[in-house]
Order: sequence, then structure tokens, then C-alpha cells
Amino acid sequence: MLFETVWDSVHDGWATASRAYTRAMAEAGIDVRLTSWMEVQYPLHDAVQAQVGHLQVTEEWAAKYRAARASSGAVYIFSTAFGGEEQMIEPLRRLRDLSMPPRMLYTMFERSNVSESLAKRLNALDGVWVPSNANRGALEAAGCHNATWIPYPYFDDDPHLQIPLLRELKTFYWIGRWEPRKAPDNLIRAFLRAFKPGESKLVLKLGPHKWSMIQGCFFEEPESVINGELMQDAVAENGWNTSNVYSDIELLKGTHSPQEMVELHARCDIYISASRGEGIDLPAHAAKLAGRRLVTTNSGGPIDFIGEGDILVSSTGSIPAPEYAWLWGPDGQYNDYELEALVKAMQRARESGQPKRLPPRFRSSLVGALLKEWIEKRCPQ
Repeated sequence: MLFETVWDSVHDGWATASRAYTRAMAEAGIDVRLTSWMEVQYPLHDAVQAQVGHLQVTEEWAAKYRAARASSGAVYIFSTAFGGEEQMIEPLRRLRDLSMPPRMLYTMFERSNVSESLAKRLNALDGVWVPSNANRGALEAAGCHNATWIPYPYFDDDPHLQIPLLRELKTFYWIGRWEPRKAPDNLIRAFLRAFKPGESKLVLKLGPHKWSMIQGCFFEEPESVINGELMQDAVAENGWNTSNVYSDIELLKGTHSPQEMVELHARCDIYISASRGEGIDLPAHAAKLAGRRLVTTNSGGPIDFIGEGDILVSSTGSIPAPEYAWLWGPDGQYNDYELEALVKAMQRARESGQPKRLPPRFRSSLVGALLKEWIEKRCPQ
């Protein structure tokens, strides 16, 4: 089986997910080979090499495989983000023209709406696999009949499983790129309204890549958000000012090693997301592996991880997402919610109780078995 996806970056979320699914397939006994439609950056990080380096093939090998007849047993899975109508022209052409059946697609998306015409075009494929139940539901609602949810796997050697369970519930934390879709600015706003100085802490780990000016869409930096919020009456009345705010709000920037990220999960208590749309939300997944309480808006992917002791902030509907028109098209939308609901969720999250780690259905052995069954049903006998 040939899996064509972006896989080589140690920090990129898409690549991380692709490697995890590849490992699960290999462990399940699938003869999987890995290639990328983007130029692979060498040398590979040691962790990437150890995970899947032995499974990569040359483009020459991949081209011959894609052209193989169905009767040879060749299976091709292409992977890319599920963009808008124009953005999906080339990926769907690639699946149609560069390979023989069976043709499958692994994809994900963060928007809340999918066009019916695009969703129905997926029915021409032999199968579509998505990493969240929310993605599957959105595709089915739009008319796609062959979408399957395959949970994002964890592995028994994951270091987050070794993190001791909580003793207290005080420190909130979030990990991700500082961008409009993830709405981390709302975490600052909610935190300063939910608590007074000294009552709690908020740690924000920002990714190394800043949000760029795309189609003139500006996104305010965290320090600017904090300064603006200190001028709001509700925040000032809680006792926040320039002399105490950074005692309880910590901004972490730049690239952290995998070990440093594990240590971040270990020293924090409550993972919180204010996102408007997520395909998976890998930091939330890692937090649940560590047994941390999860507080999340109804953003899609993280809903799969919610369990006992976690809190879901309900959506109030969808709003336009012009910042992502370049990827989703001009009609893309993502979920909205009330800031006050996020405030109350943060306050509730401080209550006692022991959250649970992820259930076994996310274990790699079970996910690998699901993938094997899904692939074999679509393979020629």
C-alpha cells in the first residue's frame, strides 16, 4: 500500500498525524510505503527517522506503484487538507489521473460547512478516511456516503502516559499556533474575567511560526491583547494591572523539544481550547493521554476526547471565516460561542475531581486494526 502525505516535519501537526497513522498501519501488518507530494527536508529528525524512516520510498517507486493495475493488489491513499472547491481540483485530479483503483483519500478540515457539490464528488473515490467524528458528520450531512472515522492513535510507549495524575486543578494551558481560527486571544479575555490575581494561572505555548498577513487579515499579538484587556472595566475590577498580570499569565514562544513539551503537560493541570475549528487538536489529545482535564469549545476534533470530568463550551452557531478564504473558499465558516460561557467553564474547571486518560479505542493496536479492515474491504481480492 502506498500512502502519499506530508510526513517529514517533526513539529508540523499534519506530518505528526500522518506518521502516527502510518505506524499504526505497519504495526497491524499492513505493508505500507510512504511518500510525500512535497519536497522532503533532509536530514530527517531522529524521532522521524525512528518512527517511519524505514518506510519511505523514492518518487520513481511511487510513480510505478500508482500506475499499477487494480488486479495487482495496489492500494493508493492520498492525503491533503480538505480545501474549498477550487483548492480540491488538483488533489482530486491527482487521484483520478495518476492512479488506478482502488483510490482512497485521507483528509481533515477545520471549517463547519462543506459544499454539497464537493462532498458528493468524494463518492467517486473508493473511500474517504477522516480523523474526527465531526469531520465525518459534516461530510455525510453534505452528501458524502463513503466517509469513515478512524480515531487518532496513541502508542503504549507514549511518554505522556507516564505523567502522574493530577493533585490539584489550578493551572490552565494551551498549545498551538497563534492564529484567528484557534482564537487564543479569547483565552486571555476569559481568564482575566474568570479570576483575580493569584487565584489561577494561564500558560500559553505559541508555535514558532507567526500568523502572516493573508488577504489583509491582521491578528493581534498576545501582549497587545493583554494591554487592551487591562483597560476593560470588568478586568480592572478583578484587580488586574500591568504590575501583576504577567505573574499569572505566562507566554512561551519558539521551538520546544518533544521532552520539553511533555514537561509542559506535566506541570499544568487543565488543557483549554477556545478554538473555532479543529480537525484533530493534537495538544488536546496529548493532554488527555496525560490525564489532564479538558475544557474545549465545540470545535470538532477535541469532542472525540471528552470524557468524565471534562467540559464542553457549546456553540452558538457559525460565523464567516474570511481569514481562511485562501484554503476553504469564500463561503467557509467556523463555530462561534459566547465569551461568558468560556469564562464560566474556566471557573467550573477548578472544581475537584479526577479526569480520565483517553479510552482504549484510541490505542494504536485497535486503530491499526480498524485501518486494516477499512483498507481490505476496498482492495481487490
